[in-house]
Amino acid sequence: MASLTDRVPRDDEVSARTADRVRELTQNAVESGYLAQDVTGDDIKALIVAIRGVVATSPDGDDDPWRRFVRIHLAGLQAG
Repeated sequence: MASLTDRVPRDDEVSARTADRVRELTQNAVESGYLAQDVTGDDIKALIVAIRGVVATSPDGDDDPWRRFVRIHLAGLQAG
């Protein structure tokens, strides 16, 4: 999770490619009916940024808080 969240705020080529890939994967998920029609790559990027805060405030080695955070938010993004 740290590797992914560390990529979002940087203005380098890798971060730009990562952002493009997030947008592409999000659009594919929307078109496939996995995510709600109004979900965008920017929504997913915002979720990743928010996860950084959860990771930063969690005890070292405790993945439960961020996993719960992601599970709850992904449920809200699902189509249907």
